[in-house]
Amino acid sequence: MNLLISHFIALMRKDGVKNTIILTTGVGVSQLIIFIIQLITRRLYSPEIFGVYDVYFNLLGILVVFVALRYEMAVVLPKEDDVASNIAALAIFFSFSLNLILLLAVLFFRSIISSVLNFPEKYSLWLLFLPFTTFFFSSYQVINYWLIRKKKFRSSSLNKIARRSSEGVFQVGLGFLKNSFGLISGDLAGNLVNFTIGLRQILHSGFTFKHVSVPNMKKVFYRYIQFPKYNLLPALLNTVSTALPFLIINKYYGSTVTGYFGLSKMILAIPVALISTSLSQVLLQRITEKKNSGMSIKKDVDRSALYLAGIGLAGTLILSLWGVELITFFFDKTWETSGRFIKIIVFASAINFVVSPLSIVFVTLEKLNIQAIWQGSYFLMTLGLLLFRQLPVEEF
Repeated sequence: MNLLISHFIALMRKDGVKNTIILTTGVGVSQLIIFIIQLITRRLYSPEIFGVYDVYFNLLGILVVFVALRYEMAVVLPKEDDVASNIAALAIFFSFSLNLILLLAVLFFRSIISSVLNFPEKYSLWLLFLPFTTFFFSSYQVINYWLIRKKKFRSSSLNKIARRSSEGVFQVGLGFLKNSFGLISGDLAGNLVNFTIGLRQILHSGFTFKHVSVPNMKKVFYRYIQFPKYNLLPALLNTVSTALPFLIINKYYGSTVTGYFGLSKMILAIPVALISTSLSQVLLQRITEKKNSGMSIKKDVDRSALYLAGIGLAGTLILSLWGVELITFFFDKTWETSGRFIKIIVFASAINFVVSPLSIVFVTLEKLNIQAIWQGSYFLMTLGLLLFRQLPVEEF
């Protein structure tokens, strides 16, 4: 027994394991908050409102990938902090500029955008929130990569909890007041809180504007040009691939069906957010560190793959057998359709659970051309869903 305890303590002292646990704990608490909030909000808002929100949220996801031109991912790479701070400033500059253009586009073309997306006219004002939420979300991503660079995993975890708590207060409070803007307002509030807290944290962890200048930003723009050149389009296609089912379902099956689909995807996203994303962030820092030291990363990748595959298999068995029962138990019979959707898409989600965090290896090794081919192929296959838009939704 003493030997077992000694091995456990030694394992816990390893940076990779310890950091994964810190991030997973923070994400776990934030996901628990999300789940509790969902138990309440799914009774306060209709499936139609959630369907519109899912379309909005997926548009947000697409924009967040694009607006910083992927320079945020390069923040962890340079050895010198002054270079990293110029990369961070460059990413935030691009985010601000492109979101300003987006705001003008929404102001002048809101009706056209709503029509193309089949976004209900009574909710079209939601689109005005997009540029602001996108800016705070994308800017926090830059901040988070700086925290990862500095191994401030505890701060990163606490931020997730603060964001979800703020989001939940607004969504539940406005839901009780029967305000249809509750979901969207909560999302904006959560991202604003996240950005504000994160900005304060990096200013206390070595980030400074002292070395930030236009000439230095221009230098890092060209030094890390491979990120917008090779990673932007593939990452955008990957995100669009994730969003396409929502956009197509909303276009051809309506907002209510999209709401049902959204709940099923949210449930399946919990283990991805809880374990997969946290592991990805730790792998990014750990593999970058090993690469800079000339060490092998094979054991880290192999160990992570086996760990994720075991969890993914267990989750798939549970949800494929009792998906409907679990949904109706937690969210009542209104959302039974979501349970049927879960049983269909759980297998693809399990594969994504394993593959998603390991793809960070392409970034750390700067093998972005391989990632581009992979994600481009994934996008084309997902786009093929348009060929099946006439099918009943479950067959689709």
